[in-house]
Amino acid sequence: MAAQTDLALVDSAWLEHDPAGIAYRLDVRASAMELLQLADVPLPFGLTCDQWNEAVMRPTPAHLSWKTLGEMFMQLGEAEVLGGADYGQRYSWAYPPLQYMAAALGVAEYDDEEKARKIEIMKDAGNERTKELAEKVRRNHVVRDAARRLADALGGKVRDLLPSC
Repeated sequence: MAAQTDLALVDSAWLEHDPAGIAYRLDVRASAMELLQLADVPLPFGLTCDQWNEAVMRPTPAHLSWKTLGEMFMQLGEAEVLGGADYGQRYSWAYPPLQYMAAALGVAEYDDEEKARKIEIMKDAGNERTKELAEKVRRNHVVRDAARRLADALGGKVRDLLPSC
């Protein structure tokens, strides 16, 4: 199986077509690792999110079941630790990073109470990061100018078009 970071196997036309998508995916992977570190959760098998893939979990460690991993995956998704899924997508949009985070929690062998506490820490940290990014976008002069032009065209106010924090 090819490593997730082996760009030699990626169509260069696709790389040129969707640089924002690639940047987003890399950012989500980095966020997954950052959130685990903030919650003091060890990286699964010492691997980064870029290095990790589902094959690492085969065979599943004796203390884990795929059902338990799935439940942790859903808990992380429902807590929106990496942001919310778009309508109809459930949590598949961030599947590898959430799967990685679920593996980290599972391999660490936390009890249910400790897992819930760690997830809450990650959720709070993720919310703070989202607020910081929204404020950065709100202050961006290009975004403000575009919002001002749109507000003028629609007859509204700029503050109605910018993200609130």
